[in-house]
Order: sequence, then structure tokens, then C-alpha cells
Amino acid sequence: MRRLTPILVVLLAGCGSIGRRAEIRLRLDNLSAEAAAGKHVSVIAALSGDTIHTLQKFARPRAYLLLGQSLRLNGELGKALQLFQLAEGLYPKNLSLLTELASVLHHAGLDDRARPYYRRILKIHPNNAASNHGIAEIFRSEGNLTASKLHYERTLSEMGWDQNALIWLDYGSVLLERRDFKEAVTALERSVSLSKTTNSLLALARAKRAFGDKAESRKHANAAFRLDPEREDALLQRGLWELEDMDLEAASATAQLVLSTESDHPLARWLRASVHLRRGELEQASADLVVAAAAGRKNPFIAKTARAMLERLMGNP
Repeated sequence: MRRLTPILVVLLAGCGSIGRRAEIRLRLDNLSAEAAAGKHVSVIAALSGDTIHTLQKFARPRAYLLLGQSLRLNGELGKALQLFQLAEGLYPKNLSLLTELASVLHHAGLDDRARPYYRRILKIHPNNAASNHGIAEIFRSEGNLTASKLHYERTLSEMGWDQNALIWLDYGSVLLERRDFKEAVTALERSVSLSKTTNSLLALARAKRAFGDKAESRKHANAAFRLDPEREDALLQRGLWELEDMDLEAASATAQLVLSTESDHPLARWLRASVHLRRGELEQASADLVVAAAAGRKNPFIAKTARAMLERLMGNP
């Protein structure tokens, strides 16, 4: 039998290595598909222990990413954080791992630790959507609406992210807080067009109201309530606007609808009392205010307001 030449031995070894790399890539592709299907427990099981260390070096960063993401999405934030901190030490220039580490820190409420990672990523890749989104949320929580607005806009400028209804909702809410009412309406209409939810409809209703479109605001509040009749806040928001618009019949009916399921509801009692007062029905208004004033610690603002109205009604200074 003829011996293989040294060159042929090297070539065959290379073919084996290529085959091994292809096998590992296929395995990770399959695990990625499982993760995308929500099978996070199986991904965790497949990559836990010493499994990652047995992989070729080229595959380890991706394996750490898959395992960490699955841990996070499975609600195991502590383990995900430990894993990503380990991976970041091994691969400090891997943007995907850095982004995941920052996101886990952010979702764990450790924004002071997340911020430097987000800044580090954005210094390398200013258009990194996940990092722009994370730091936009941090700035919003701190009240820095100008910076938050800028980073939300950078997030939404990236392909795919502009199809996320929740990000449009958050962006529109920031604009509403900034009193950029026209822009807020546009952003929130986009959110509703992508996914009509009670929260997005209520936010759009508030933006329309702030922009001066009272009829549209009440229409969207109605739609929010119809979408989720259990959302009492949507119904009461509608009732408060009906009172503000002096549509007393509608406001009274809304208050009564809430009181039909919770007879001592403080805000509904206050709403009905306000209707009675505008009609000159002082005795009925007083009865509702007494109940609202007893809300105490549960609803201190409503209780305080009701007590003040009662004092004025009784002629006390």
C-alpha cells in the first residue's frame, strides 16, 4: 500500500476540519431555530455544562449568545447575567455579547451598569438598534426626554425595528410627555396600525386630546374599552373627558357602569358626584363625595379632593 504524501495528509485533515465546522454550524443553526420557536429549555439543556468548551473556538461566541438569550427568555436573569459577564471577558469586542449583557443588566434594573456597555457599543456601532433602544428607555426613566427621543428615532430608523408597535408606543409616549403633540399623534397612529391594543388606543386618545381633537380622543377611548372591557381605566378616562366636555348624560352613564360592579369605587363616585353638582343635585352629590372621601390610603388624591369639595358644599372655609 502506498503511503500518503505529507501534502495529501494535510489536505485530508483540512477536509475533516471543514466537515467538523459544517457539522457544528448546522447544530447551532438547529438550536437557533429551537430558540426562535420558544424552546428555550431544550436549548439550555443542549448547551449547559461543559458543552460549549467542547466546541471549536469559532463557534463558542455564538453558543454563549444562544445559551444566554435562552436563559434570559426563560426568566433566569441571574444565570444569564453570569454567563454574559463570563463571555464578555472572553470576547470583549463581540458586539452581540456586549449588547446582550447590557440588555440583561437593564432588564434587571441595573441601569448604571448597563449604560457604559450601551455607550461602548454605540461608540463602535452608532446605529446598533438594540443599544439605542435600551439607552432610550434609560434616558426616559431618568426624565431626559430629549436624549430619549433621539435614541428612539435611531432605533426606529433601522430595518425591522420600525415594525415594532411597542417601540412606536413608547416613542409616541415620550413625544407626548415632551408636548410634541402633532408628532405624538403620528407615532401613536403608527403603533395602532401595527397592533391595536388597549394601551396604544388610550395613548392615542390622550395625544388626540392634547392636540385639541376631543371627538377623536373619546372615539379612541371607546375603542380601547371595547377591546378590553376589563380595563376600568379606559372606561374612567372616557368618563372624565365626557365630564370635561359637559356631556353629563354620558359621564353619568359611564360612572354608573363602573359602580354596577364596584359600588364604592372612589373615582366613579367622584365622577358621578361631579355630574350631580353640575345639575344642582346637591344631596346626591354629597352622598357620593362622602364615599369618595373615605377612600383614604387606597386613593389619597381622590379622597383629598372629595373632602375639599364636601367642605365647600357644606359652606366651610
